[in-house]
Amino acid sequence: IAAETGKTSKVPENGTDVFGMDHGNGSSTNFPNFDSTFPVDLALVKLNQTTGTGAWYLSTRISEGSVRTDTDGQASSSSWAQFDSNVGWALSDSYGASSSFSHMWKRYAGLDCLHHTGTGSAGTISHSLGQTPEMIWIKRRDFWQGQNWVVGHKGLNGGTNPWNYYLVLNGNNAEGAQSAYFNDTAPTSSVFTVGTAGGVNASGSPFTIILFSSVEGISKVSSYTGSGGTNQTINVGFDPRFLCIKRASGTGNWRVFDTTRGWDGTNAHILEFDTSDAETDGTQTWVLKTSTGFTLNTYIDAVNGSGSEYIYYCHA
Repeated sequence: IAAETGKTSKVPENGTDVFGMDHGNGSSTNFPNFDSTFPVDLALVKLNQTTGTGAWYLSTRISEGSVRTDTDGQASSSSWAQFDSNVGWALSDSYGASSSFSHMWKRYAGLDCLHHTGTGSAGTISHSLGQTPEMIWIKRRDFWQGQNWVVGHKGLNGGTNPWNYYLVLNGNNAEGAQSAYFNDTAPTSSVFTVGTAGGVNASGSPFTIILFSSVEGISKVSSYTGSGGTNQTINVGFDPRFLCIKRASGTGNWRVFDTTRGWDGTNAHILEFDTSDAETDGTQTWVLKTSTGFTLNTYIDAVNGSGSEYIYYCHA
């Protein structure tokens, strides 16, 4: 039976149809640990969300095991991630404890997951979004260390020839130019292009690839320019539950906000995809939620430095 994808599934009516968040239920025998109300195709989990340092792990329904987003290490081949549920997913042992927190996606026009075997030669890879990808994450799974997560985004280099550039998901690096990653070629509604670099296309190596795109009223992949000492409000066209911001033109962490852990018009708890740090204490007011987007309430380089370029991904 074919899985639902952006090409085959109907357009979701609400963000909750395809994106969910949940704390672990604290029991490895209470299946699933993380409730979603839909079949989970992509899961990100932060261990020890509030109590101390804990790794980020990414797992997909189509790839065995998991891979960390906060390091450059290889994937785990264990079966600790379990997707045998239509309403959530589970972790083995104690990783599904209440101190762990998960973001969860279903494949649809805004999200696709691929498992690819590299060829070593520049070429195209088909996807199932049914529209053009606007952000792509790629991770080589078989290399012990030294192979970063490679990220492409339509907002890199201020939106001019963005696919000539890249970011690193497991680090705070500024954007860099590298033709060997996306072959200086923009994706289309049916394919995207990878170059010859080992981090995206080593011959015979397995890769996890995640593609994101905007869907009206549901998700938004875009960018903005920092205003410095002046507050600015970004309109995404819906009431957001999740937001990730990364400074692209300079160093900066991948900062993550969501309404389940605590994000509103007053304060925010912040996590970072590229670190194992526990979330902030909830008094942070850098980025505040609005009913149609978010307000940048600061001048600091992390999210709103004067003239700096930022990319973001937001979901209802």
